[in-house]
Amino acid sequence: NPVVYGKLGGMAKFLIKIKTANFRLTYDQIKWTKLPNISLSPPPFDHIKTPAYRRNLVIRQILPDDAGVYSVRLDVDGIEDAEATVELRIAEPIESAEQNKTVSVGDSVKFDLSFNVWPQPGYRMVGWSKGKKSLSPPRKPKYNTPKNRRQLIINDVQKEDAGEYTVAVNLTIRGQEISRKYNVYLSVTD
Repeated sequence: NPVVYGKLGGMAKFLIKIKTANFRLTYDQIKWTKLPNISLSPPPFDHIKTPAYRRNLVIRQILPDDAGVYSVRLDVDGIEDAEATVELRIAEPIESAEQNKTVSVGDSVKFDLSFNVWPQPGYRMVGWSKGKKSLSPPRKPKYNTPKNRRQLIINDVQKEDAGEYTVAVNLTIRGQEISRKYNVYLSVTD
């Protein structure tokens, strides 16, 4: 199956190209299904649309439950039934992440994470924390907040800086709260 990656809160669009001999397809001759057996003809959900005589399937405000295999079937008299499938996978909100790091006392260290989410109302990235203590806005360590990224920078690392650091992304999509956290660990040597 071809695979399409969607972002949480984003949109996925599947378009089928149908080559037929001189006849028009009607609305009920193209049938979309989310496998194993959820008929999308007509779509039972408000966030799924099948415009243009169902030649395309549009999923808006993607949630984890939308992941799966989608099938489209052409049902036309006189033509052998044709079927195609595509798999929708949801990209994790944390796209690229630093690994755990070990540095010496007095060094500087930077953790840099990129988030893979669709910017929208209800989308919020949370700052860094160490244990239950929020690090916003600290003097040391400090963090930068460029769009869709979180960077944690610790200058002049000391032994007490060692430990687990956490950053999170929180989303509200179609009324559903989604939260993902990512942890990194800093080890400090003499």
